Amino acid sequence: MKSFTKALMTTTMAFAATAMVATSAMATEGLFGNGTGARNKALAGAGVADQNDATAMSINPAGMVNSDTQATISGSLFSPLRSYTTNGTVFVPDAGKVESDTNYFIIPNLAYVYRMDANSAFGLSMYGNGGMNTDYNDSNTFLAGNTGADLTQIFLSAGYAQKMGNFSWGVAPIVGVTLFEAVGLGAFAGFSSDATSLTGNDHDIAVGIGARGGVELALTPNFRVAAAGSTRIFYQKLTDYSGLFEDGGSLDVPATVQAGVALDVTPNLTIMADYKHIFYSSVGAIGNTSTDVAAGSLGTSGGQGFGWNDINIYKIGFEWDVNPGLTLRAGYSYNDQPVQSKEVMFNILAPAVVQHHITGGAKMKISDSMDLEFSAMYAPEGSVKGPELAQVGGGAIADAIELNMHQWEATAGIVWHLGTPEAPL
Repeated sequence: MKSFTKALMTTTMAFAATAMVATSAMATEGLFGNGTGARNKALAGAGVADQNDATAMSINPAGMVNSDTQATISGSLFSPLRSYTTNGTVFVPDAGKVESDTNYFIIPNLAYVYRMDANSAFGLSMYGNGGMNTDYNDSNTFLAGNTGADLTQIFLSAGYAQKMGNFSWGVAPIVGVTLFEAVGLGAFAGFSSDATSLTGNDHDIAVGIGARGGVELALTPNFRVAAAGSTRIFYQKLTDYSGLFEDGGSLDVPATVQAGVALDVTPNLTIMADYKHIFYSSVGAIGNTSTDVAAGSLGTSGGQGFGWNDINIYKIGFEWDVNPGLTLRAGYSYNDQPVQSKEVMFNILAPAVVQHHITGGAKMKISDSMDLEFSAMYAPEGSVKGPELAQVGGGAIADAIELNMHQWEATAGIVWHLGTPEAPL
């Protein structure tokens, strides 16, 4: 127990330190990343039915009972290359193609699992859940000046998992921290219920709570099915931006569900296939749409949001144990387009339009107690084209704005094996 307490304190301190230096980024499935940690990212986020390391808590907490006692740390260098092109003359200047600055971000992940015995486990996790960032600095850009938004979402979680025969379950309460800043939105002041909140404030911070849970069932020794999901994360209001987000600054994180299967084709090769759904339309600040943005409607209950649709996501992943010291991984995922063409003007701030993700990675054992993991992701360019000011009294110009984005990401991590279920740390 003394060694467990020491490990718990050390891990908690590491979580706090990493959270302080976490930076924001535009995520890949709308506001969410397409995976957590080096292994899951290499599989394109697939594997809800094949969780076997400390990152299980952020995907399917039931999988913690498949892990030894271990700690993992990873960091991703993420580059979302985003831009918009205009030919409008009414609201957004005719600036041609405008690219966002600040193209490199660090996304952290820390996780720790303690095997209490052969059938139960406890864990801690900290991970960058998602976010967005745009930074347009050209004098001819959106609203004719420096414009952008910076959203960071970090989740802290503790979880418990239990195995009962061939069935496992797990639950992990979540504390979320959101930081947000926007600049250059003064031209929207006439549409806002609180115009002063759009003239450029410092970062505002909000804390939220929710939970993630999951189950796994081994139907045969080599075939597993599983389901997991997270509740809506309910946040305090970002009061400094009460005139931007619905209901005086409310910006919750939407609920998600994910289900999948895992098949051990051979003892050394596993194939995973998953389906995921994100309920973007349930959060007003993200999903609300309007056919007419009336004066004073931004920031009100039911007021204009980014107009995102719910999305379905399809994932497949492959893991091949080449030999005891090397494992190769690959994956692919496809998601529906969250951004509606009629909402492109507001989504210049959040051009989350990529849909395809191609991934790969490897794990290399460097000692009995340590592994190195790597992964890479490429998201080909996605685009959405639509009319300027489609929401304002029908005064739209056809095909005035086109949003574009492509992405790449590289992740590296270390896994420390600290004990077995029979001999935990």
